[in-house]
This record gives sequence, structure tokens and C-alpha cells, in this order.
Amino acid sequence: MIVTCYHGTSQTAAKNINKVGFKASERDGLWIGHGRYFFQEAPGHAADWAKFMATWKKQVPAVFRVSVKLENCIDLIDNSHWEKMRAIYLSKKSDAPGFQPPLMDYLQDSSKVKLGHDDDAWIIELYVKALKKLGRNPKSIRCSIPEGDPLFVNSWLLDKACVMINVLEPDLIVDFKQIQ
Repeated sequence: MIVTCYHGTSQTAAKNINKVGFKASERDGLWIGHGRYFFQEAPGHAADWAKFMATWKKQVPAVFRVSVKLENCIDLIDNSHWEKMRAIYLSKKSDAPGFQPPLMDYLQDSSKVKLGHDDDAWIIELYVKALKKLGRNPKSIRCSIPEGDPLFVNSWLLDKACVMINVLEPDLIVDFKQIQ
């Protein structure tokens, strides 16, 4: 299946992308592991991200429209992966970057509370490695990202929620064009 995605960045990064393509990000704090990140069917999210990145870097925003082949995809929109990922977490949780002590420790010292998605990315990286050991070759990851503020009181609709695709293998990017 080929899906249309969007990628927001700065004009300086866009020049490099136009020359050599999308490079995998290896930095910490990524949502769904190391790779190439795209918003599925969400040009507005990409434009917002591009504005954020360009402002942070004091540059001009840029947006790409990208055709991505979802092949050998760990599709986290479906629940078929959750139990295996939970099992990996339970077996390795004391090694997790954001490992949190039991609830009683929080009640005594709230400074131990750490919120974030480092553990998610870490577990996804371990899950990809486990699948590779089994002879599977995951090439992409798709996940819904619950982010932002509720649209109104008691709403579960979040104003920055999106579907994110992480392309692990660059050959899944079949076409891209800078549109901003």
C-alpha cells in the first residue's frame, strides 16, 4: 500500500533532502524509534512542524509531500503487536530510560515522576530487533500519536493528534517533492 505523507523541516534541511534524500534520525526522544518521520495525510501538521523547526533554527520552513510504501510495517494502529511489546517492556523495564519506581515512591517524592515517550521509542527499538532475530524485516512503523489539547471540555479529540509513519528503510520512499 502506498500512502501520501508530509514532512516538515527547514529550508536548509530541505536543500540537503533534495540532494541526498531523507536521512534517518538517530537522536533521543523520538516517538517511535530511529528513522525517517512523516505525517500520514496531514499537510497541516507538517506545516506546523516546519514552522516550529524553522523558528527554532531561525530559518524558513519547508514541507515535502512524500509517497511511502507501507511494506513490512509494524502497524501500531492495530493491536496485534501490543502484547509482545508489553512483554518486552516487562522483561526489561528496569533498564528503561524513563523507568519509574512504584507508585508508593511517587506519593513520598513527586520529583521522581518522569513523563515522556523515551520508553516508547526504546521498546519499539527492542521490538524491531526482536522481529529481525525471528527473520522478519520490519521496514516501517505506523502509529497514532495522541498529542495536544482537548478540543473542548471532556473531549478525547486532541488538536495535535496524528498518524505518524517512521520509515526504517529508505527504499520505501517512492517519490517526494518539496511543496513549500
